[in-house]
Amino acid sequence: PFAVSFIAIKTFAKIGLSFFETPTILASHLVRPLRALYIPDEHAVNSDLLLKKLDAAFIKEGGTIIEENAQCVLVENGKAIGVKLLNGECLQANKVIVAAGVNSLELLCNLPEISKRIPPIFAGYGVSILVRVPEGKKLPTSVIRTPNRAFACGLHCVPRGERILYLGATNILAEKPRKHALISDVQFLLDCALEQLDINLYDAEILSIQVGNRPIPADGFPLIGPCDDTNIWLVTGTYRDGLHQSPLLANYIANSLTGVENSQINLEDFNPIRPPLAGLPRELIVKETVQQMFATGYEYRWDIKPYWLPLLDKGLTENYQALIESLHPHFTPPPELVAFSYLYESMRQKLHAYYGVWS
Repeated sequence: PFAVSFIAIKTFAKIGLSFFETPTILASHLVRPLRALYIPDEHAVNSDLLLKKLDAAFIKEGGTIIEENAQCVLVENGKAIGVKLLNGECLQANKVIVAAGVNSLELLCNLPEISKRIPPIFAGYGVSILVRVPEGKKLPTSVIRTPNRAFACGLHCVPRGERILYLGATNILAEKPRKHALISDVQFLLDCALEQLDINLYDAEILSIQVGNRPIPADGFPLIGPCDDTNIWLVTGTYRDGLHQSPLLANYIANSLTGVENSQINLEDFNPIRPPLAGLPRELIVKETVQQMFATGYEYRWDIKPYWLPLLDKGLTENYQALIESLHPHFTPPPELVAFSYLYESMRQKLHAYYGVWS
């Protein structure tokens, strides 16, 4: 059943099926929702506008924004002394917070003995699209979200006013962060939007295609806190949760840097220098990975004969079981990394190296 936020107008019961009729969703009958959940007080935030407002507030408080990427943290006698920018300029500081998402550990290249003990970060590459609906067509009046697709955060649309819809988002683990969207992912996202949200979106205008890279640590848990006594703090690895967790994390790190006790919350388990944290038991990770891979097939509407399913289940289970056993006797990555490290040797190499440090 679809776990969706939209206004359900009427509920029918015909031939044993329940479904909702709504003015804001017109899905293909092959993939229409059978059930839905409407959350009356749910609201949406325009993330682009929010970030602009945060920049303005930061500047108003006396902060300075430098339009240049960092190359590395400068270190002297094992302590941070500042940051070197890509243009060669050096900024001095005796405390450095690294919150650079997927690229965070690259900034610690001057501290190899520290960085090798931190879970490597992988990129959850994703695509979203802004579209403008033609005049006269009704827009959704609330957020709509379909079930979580395999290894992703569910198809969703967010009204942005002026006939604009935000459509998102894909999630594919990549060997390296991507700057540009692949045609296959844009096509997949648009096909899903037309089929699962509104078949009349075919004549909407594409305004922009956004690409992002979510930071996913090797054990699936965030990296929050100091890197030993280097005067460097990491704030990354939040995967899909960074934006709405940012007020809490900012307050936590600010307190840590200024010596204020964090009495409301303790995030010491997520200190960056750590052995892999355990999520699900190993046997459940294999099972979950297989289920998510099957879900991929269903969203592509594969046409598999029923007697093939147990064969595929057995094959996938044996493949993933063999993979995780080859990585380490008991350290096990989360399902996303199991599925994609099966495809990419570079991911397996990073996991091997990290596990080796803590074995």
